[in-house]
Amino acid sequence: MDLCDDFYNERIICKDLTDKGELTRYMTTLLVFYILIICCKNKYIKKYIYLILPLVLMVLDSVDARFITLFINKSNNTTHLSCTGLFNYQKSDKICDSFSYLLAYIFLAICFKVDNILLFLILYRIIGVILFSLTKNSVWLILFFDFIKEYFIYLFIFSNNYMYIPLFVLGKIVFEYYWHTIKNSTKYVLEPNNNIELNSHGYCNVIN
Repeated sequence: MDLCDDFYNERIICKDLTDKGELTRYMTTLLVFYILIICCKNKYIKKYIYLILPLVLMVLDSVDARFITLFINKSNNTTHLSCTGLFNYQKSDKICDSFSYLLAYIFLAICFKVDNILLFLILYRIIGVILFSLTKNSVWLILFFDFIKEYFIYLFIFSNNYMYIPLFVLGKIVFEYYWHTIKNSTKYVLEPNNNIELNSHGYCNVIN
C-alpha cells in the first residue's frame, strides 16, 4: 500500500502546485493585458499586434508549467511531467487558455476593432474545453481545435485575405490529432479524488 500511498500523495502535491501555478498565470495574464491596453497606441504595437499577441499567449501558456518546475517538491519524487500529464492540470490549463483568449478579444475590441471571426473561434474552442472537462476525453480538443494563435499569425501574414485559411485549419487539425492521439495519449483516470489500492499484480487500482 506504501507504493500507492506515495502515488496518491504525488497527485495531491501536483494538485496543490497546479492550483498555485494557475493562480499565478491568471494574475500574470491580467497584468500583461492591462499593460498592452495602456500601450496600445504605440506605433510598434499597432504595426505588429498580430505577431505580438501569439507570442504573448505562448509565454503566458508556459507560466503555470514553469511555476511547477521551479517549486516542485523533489523529495517526494514528483516530476514536472507527472504533474502536467494529469487531467487536473490539463483541464485548468485549457480553461486558463480560454480566459487569455477572451482577454485578447477584449483588448482588440478596445484598442483596434471587433473581430467576430476571432470571437467565433474562441467560443468554438470553449465548447471543446467544456466537453473535455466533463468527459476527460481529449477527442473534443481535436474536434474543437485551438486555432487562436494561428489565426493571429495568419492575419499578420495575409491580413484580411482569407483565401488560404482552410489550409491553415487543416494543418491545425492534423497537428491536434497527432498531439492528442500519438504524442500524448494519456488516459486521465488517476486523480487525487480517487482512492487507490495495490492489486495482486503490483499495480495500483483506482476505486471510485
